[in-house]
Amino acid sequence: MPDSPTTSMSPTTAEAGDSPSSSPTPSARPSAASHASRRLSRSANRLTPSQQATCARLLAEKGDRPGAIALLREAVEAQRSTSGERHPDVARAMNNLGWMLKATGGDPVECLTVLRAALQMQRELIGIEHPDTLTSMNKLALILQDQGNASEAAELCSEALVARRAVLGNRHQGTLLSMCSLGSLYLEIGHVMPALALFKEAVDGAHETLGDEHPYTRSFTQHLAMAVRAAERAQAEGRAAARSATATSLGSPNRVAEQRRSENFSQAVSVE
Repeated sequence: MPDSPTTSMSPTTAEAGDSPSSSPTPSARPSAASHASRRLSRSANRLTPSQQATCARLLAEKGDRPGAIALLREAVEAQRSTSGERHPDVARAMNNLGWMLKATGGDPVECLTVLRAALQMQRELIGIEHPDTLTSMNKLALILQDQGNASEAAELCSEALVARRAVLGNRHQGTLLSMCSLGSLYLEIGHVMPALALFKEAVDGAHETLGDEHPYTRSFTQHLAMAVRAAERAQAEGRAAARSATATSLGSPNRVAEQRRSENFSQAVSVE
């Protein structure tokens, strides 16, 4: 990191502009995590978005979640200062912040707001078929699904799948994974037959390009089996509903028999 260990300063000393040789008292000495957070924050504008994300993740792993989020907030502002308000690096930095908010249990509303804004910027600046845009769509879809909005997540995944088909082809591993992701969302919202079709395509593609024993092939096959069972349940429920509707329109068997007895009695009386 840029700072030398011999220039460590407490917040009060640093802000006052005292000599680096001044040493804080033991009671005022900052924790290792908070000290690392400040050092990383000061160097945020000299790091790439990927490096910023790595540093923030290290802070979060050491238990300094507020420091990790603060670092990424500063990283967004640093990218705006150097690249302007609208730039692919700004979008990457925003994505890093949004994902860290999700990973550390931050404000879910802010998380979605940041990620939506980053994705919109990427759509306009680099296009939907760019790998960064597709990655952002997948991340946002995952968070929407976690928050119970599977329908919007499915819309995003469907759009991403169309783009991956166009860029990578129908048999690329990334395209097959998108098929499986969208199929799972379709199952969640009750679109069983579209899910079944996607899983079948993913399994066929995986057998062809990855081989029978590849972990993805096995996973896709398991998802296909789930979709088949869901389709069978849906068909059984549909048949049961149809029988119930027919019985309701005709009346219960007892009522039908009673009506027939009443009709027979009326006919007998009229004959007498």
